[in-house]
Amino acid sequence: EVSIATPRRRILATALRQPLQVSNLNLEFYLPPGFMELGIASDVGQRGYTILVNNSPSPITWGLDLEACKSDALEEGTFKFLGPAGVPFVNYREQGLEGTLQPGETYELGVLFCP
Repeated sequence: EVSIATPRRRILATALRQPLQVSNLNLEFYLPPGFMELGIASDVGQRGYTILVNNSPSPITWGLDLEACKSDALEEGTFKFLGPAGVPFVNYREQGLEGTLQPGETYELGVLFCP
């Protein structure tokens, strides 16, 4: 019987994860047939949310590039962005839409679809 000594090896592995985790990359909205004919007041519609999570050990600044998606729907208010309390952002067209997340912090960003 022959035995061969093998040296011990220690392996250090690092599992990488995204520094900014986004719960939903796509939001879909559905309205029942005839919704527009009902004459429902503005700001009534469907809300969709995505949650941003800072997985890094450092603060992260996030933002939405609204210049890249110029459309009548944004200009006319068909889509409105909502803060965590469900309150619409007022000056996002002029000031942009951004924020800073501390390590481990989450942020709930909402979109209101009101045709």
